[in-house]
Amino acid sequence: LLIIILNTTLVGMAIFWIIRESYLRLMLRHVEVIAWPVLLIGAIGFAVNLTVFRTLNVHSHEEEGIKSAIACALTDALGSVAVIIGSVAILIDRRLFWLDTLAALTIAGMLIWSFRKTPKVIFNMIMEATPVDIDFEKVQASIREVYGVDDVLDLHINKIGSGLIVMTGQVSIKSHVFHDFIPGLIKTQIQEEFPELKNAHLTYETRCC
Repeated sequence: LLIIILNTTLVGMAIFWIIRESYLRLMLRHVEVIAWPVLLIGAIGFAVNLTVFRTLNVHSHEEEGIKSAIACALTDALGSVAVIIGSVAILIDRRLFWLDTLAALTIAGMLIWSFRKTPKVIFNMIMEATPVDIDFEKVQASIREVYGVDDVLDLHINKIGSGLIVMTGQVSIKSHVFHDFIPGLIKTQIQEEFPELKNAHLTYETRCC
């Protein structure tokens, strides 16, 4: 969680700085861009971020920190491509200096798009809310379809760690004879219908109507 917050904070600061610098350049109309160093840095950045992306991509994608880092590396690599294109254009014709600003705004846009869901992920983890990739209503409806279940009285789905989802709740059953095997039926139903809950820890209580 701390990694996600730190990463998101740094990205937010970068987005603010990029937009601010782009605005100032547009207001000043013309800013001298030394294209060769920009091209070199863009090429190095692309190589580094591509390497980071390939390295991280072999690890578990269930870890929110890993997913956030992969998104950041991929976005940075694409941003480096924009920087390379802009610097090459300036080397060809200095009147195309505005392409550098366009490249910067493109990078800012990609960063915003990549991290658009991150604040909600952080909030859900802090508040122990249902993970963003799980449809609470569909899970609840699926449990009601289990043979012997009358209604869902309580349901909580929390992500408390890397890939660790805990699902707890209480259901009313149609007869006390279903008491012993209803939890097992619920677990089977949920894991078959929702792959993201396959390794979830399920605890259910039953209550006869």
